[in-house]
Amino acid sequence: MPRKRGRKSLDQRAALPVADDNPDVEYLRLSRREICRTEINAAVRLFLIDEDPISAHLLASAATEIMVALSDGKPGVGLNDMRALMKTASVPSDLSDELFDSLLHPYNFLKHGSSEFSVENDFSVEYIVMTIYTAIHGYKLLFGDFSAEMTVFYGIVQSWRIHWWEGTPDFEERQQIARKLPLIGASREKVCGFGRDMLQRAWGRCRRARDWLLPGPAPGQTAPLFKCGTKTGPKSLKILGRAGKMAARPDRARSERDRSRSR
Repeated sequence: MPRKRGRKSLDQRAALPVADDNPDVEYLRLSRREICRTEINAAVRLFLIDEDPISAHLLASAATEIMVALSDGKPGVGLNDMRALMKTASVPSDLSDELFDSLLHPYNFLKHGSSEFSVENDFSVEYIVMTIYTAIHGYKLLFGDFSAEMTVFYGIVQSWRIHWWEGTPDFEERQQIARKLPLIGASREKVCGFGRDMLQRAWGRCRRARDWLLPGPAPGQTAPLFKCGTKTGPKSLKILGRAGKMAARPDRARSERDRSRSR
């Protein structure tokens, strides 16, 4: 008897030449990394440009789920990074658990709530910002790069939500950088206006760099990743870049705290 064919894995199915076999059908061929990047970039634009936090939250949450599956348990990818931040800031465990449950609730409410149409839920903008920030942080750790949207939002959060890092060993250094942007205690409307301006500057700078210094992308390829706002560019973009570097150092902060305890 002929052997029964084994079921193809998802990766094997993805490798099938479906587009070649169906030339009259349009296909978009993307990796999960590209999808995560697209979802996070769209989440930032929805939050800052369209001022649509709920849609931004859903896209960032979806990207985080993909990255958690790809990370194979890598520290810092996913919402567990927020647990680590709370631990570094010496937040009591019972309060940390309560905050974490509140952070997960909006997405779980939308996915697993009852079928009753009239049930409403309060969505905290604080937790939505935290969800987008966590997705960007996870992308940086997993893939090692930032887009323009990620750089701008990542840096904005370092100033606008500087109180998240209160109690961490390097809080004073973070605060000094945060004060250089007019965002501490600002309203969401002001932050979105500032973010829109920074996005336009970042996109313009990258377009110029791509047109003048870099070869254009080949057909079917994406444009070069954002590499501005650190050593060159407007002052605010420089500050955003510095803030982003500060945010990517939770392991260093924890190691410094552990060393001080062992003395």
